[in-house]
Amino acid sequence: MLVGTTALIAVTPANPGPLTACLSGKGTLYNVVASSPTQPTCQRGDSLISFSDAQGPQGIQGAPGPQGPAGLLGSWVPSRWCRRPSDG
Repeated sequence: MLVGTTALIAVTPANPGPLTACLSGKGTLYNVVASSPTQPTCQRGDSLISFSDAQGPQGIQGAPGPQGPAGLLGSWVPSRWCRRPSDG
C-alpha cells in the first residue's frame, strides 16, 4: 500500500496578487510569480493557474449548529488544593 501526503504552506505575500503559477498533477505549485506580461513555463501536462490573496468582503453569518449532547455527570473529589466554601 502506498500512502502519500501533500503539505501546503500558506505565506502572505507582500503582493496579494493576482499571482500565476504552475500546478503539477500531484498538487504541487511551482514557478509562482506576480502576474506580469510573461507567464511562467509549466512542465508538459501541468496546469497554468492564477490566484489572488486579496481580501474580499466578509460573507454572511451561517446558521448555528445543532445542540450537542449533554455532558456526563461529574463528581467532586476533595483535595488539599480545592476546598468547598463550607470547609472554611
